[in-house]
Amino acid sequence: MSLLPLATKSLRLQPGEIVPACDDAPFVVHYTMATLDMLATPEGKKPHSTLRYMRIIEEDEAEEDEEDEEIDDEPVTLLTLSPQGQFQQAIDMYVTPDENICFQVVGSYPIHLTGYLVEHPMLDDEEDEDEEEDDEDDIPDVLDMEAEEESEEESEEESEEE
Repeated sequence: MSLLPLATKSLRLQPGEIVPACDDAPFVVHYTMATLDMLATPEGKKPHSTLRYMRIIEEDEAEEDEEDEEIDDEPVTLLTLSPQGQFQQAIDMYVTPDENICFQVVGSYPIHLTGYLVEHPMLDDEEDEDEEEDDEDDIPDVLDMEAEEESEEESEEESEEE
């Protein structure tokens, strides 16, 4: 699995909004830093902001016409930032598109998340398997070519002897 960064990723999370952590792209997002937006005007009286994450389940579209979303797990607190103390925090969080993870900020200040995209490990495995299958397909062709060359050489030797 390649963990080399492909592109940067950032999210600006407003208090109260629920924002998906990962797009539907075939990449894993590695979040590395959370920072309090100190330039924003606070929306409430709380002197801090808490970043939480939760898993979202999408209802089966066959059951209902509209796509409803439910919060599956209770929100989990990832960190709390405050302009009077800790206004940024290093994190090490990987999120895949299949996990349906969302972020929510509770408090007065927006929080910025930054990180980068890496290749999805399942896609790497599928590509490796495809390459191995291609390699296996090439082997009989090489053997067939060698057999053809040998038969041509034998034909030439027989024609020279005559």
